[in-house]
Amino acid sequence: MIFFLVTILSFPKCQSAILRAPQIGTKYSAHLNFLVGSQDITLLILSKKKAEISLKGLLNIEDNLQYSLEKDGHFSFTLSTSLKNYLDKFRCTIADAQYDNGVATIRILIKPLRFHKRVKLYPRYPLHPMRTVCGLVN
Repeated sequence: MIFFLVTILSFPKCQSAILRAPQIGTKYSAHLNFLVGSQDITLLILSKKKAEISLKGLLNIEDNLQYSLEKDGHFSFTLSTSLKNYLDKFRCTIADAQYDNGVATIRILIKPLRFHKRVKLYPRYPLHPMRTVCGLVN
């Protein structure tokens, strides 16, 4: 009887410890407004290790990045050299990426504006999953 109660009481803890990776083909996006303009950030999950990041607005670039999801929900990611150089040119940094409950969170730093903020990227699921798998993403 005691074993049964302990098992039931510990079951929710076991469920919350299971970390689900982002689904392939899912787009995560956020929109930021500044006094000098706006910025859209989109992250498209291409595979278990590769994603595409798109910046539109004040900064405009699309590039791929390599990532892995740690057990604690943090993302380890590697920006391409061209993306890193582009962000460095504007003295911007993307840091501290996390994934929790289906929401990706990044911390952005814009040094000239002395701006730093945690930005939540919410999922926008693909309308046609097969088009995404076949590489026909819009």
